[in-house]
Amino acid sequence: MIMNENYRVKPYQLLAHEALLRNLKQKYRQNDTILGNYKKFLAGYKGEINVDYKLSLYPHQDHIIIKDLRLKNFSKNFQIDTLLLTKYFLLIIETKNIKGELRYDSKQHQFIQIYNGVEKAYQDPILQADMQRQNLEYWLQTYNIKIPIETLIVSSNPQTIITNIYHDPDIYNKLIRAESLHIYLSKIKNTYKKIYLNQKRIDELHQLMLSKNEPYKPNLIDTYQLTDQYLIKGVPCTECYKPMTKVYRNWMCHYCTLSDTEAYKQKIFDYFLLGNDTITNKECRQLLQIDSPRIANYILNAMKLSHQGNNKGRVYLAPVLKEYPQDSMVPIKSHAIINN
Repeated sequence: MIMNENYRVKPYQLLAHEALLRNLKQKYRQNDTILGNYKKFLAGYKGEINVDYKLSLYPHQDHIIIKDLRLKNFSKNFQIDTLLLTKYFLLIIETKNIKGELRYDSKQHQFIQIYNGVEKAYQDPILQADMQRQNLEYWLQTYNIKIPIETLIVSSNPQTIITNIYHDPDIYNKLIRAESLHIYLSKIKNTYKKIYLNQKRIDELHQLMLSKNEPYKPNLIDTYQLTDQYLIKGVPCTECYKPMTKVYRNWMCHYCTLSDTEAYKQKIFDYFLLGNDTITNKECRQLLQIDSPRIANYILNAMKLSHQGNNKGRVYLAPVLKEYPQDSMVPIKSHAIINN
């Protein structure tokens, strides 16, 4: 069987923070809380991409990989960074992209970062992964599926120093560096010989999990208690982030003279990312600061959004997660300083 390498897209948390930073007025854009959260989600995403790359080089082509899986047990959701499905076992991989020295205290279950002389405590990732395992076991039971589940915590930052304070042998097999991922995958693989699920059942489980996946979508306007006074009205320029004006078939920035025929698209994507599930022709006009219903209709149809209803009652629906642009720019000076 060929390894399934579904592409990891940016999570809603990261996309929504990018959308917010693009739409905040300049004087509010340097908010420490918003920037700190953005950098945290960006660091997490970059760490997962790094682990994805290492995983893609693993020579045994007998795994299905599911990325960013969020399932529900009753009213509670649980999130898994990466899940490997095999006939013999399932493997939960949780990624940590944290700088500096990481000290794990297996007696007190403390996970401590030391960076630039500052100590910071984090939730115990091994207990966290074990809770994910228990949640997944329970979820599988509801579908009468029984298969062993292993867990690995992977530190994705190559400059991070990991210290196992009490040299606990179990910790060495649970908290690892991305560079040694292949070694531990082989160890786990060699541990299991019994086939629990045949290929058909594995494929069915894969499709079931994808169908039950519920990505978390935040509403940052509510989270940060923002009002319209904080946000740019109209379409922000992609160069200087000042409001643009529609001139015939173009969007023009009178501050830096940039012109862009499709500048409106990111604004509409951002509207959805900032807590809106639908948009109407009237809402589109208000959003883009245009007067013509005909132009708004053309714009919404050109974006090929799913819709419900007809004529004046038509409502356009937000895209699914994988349909959002992955390479959109964010108006901050540097992405290099990531201190998770």
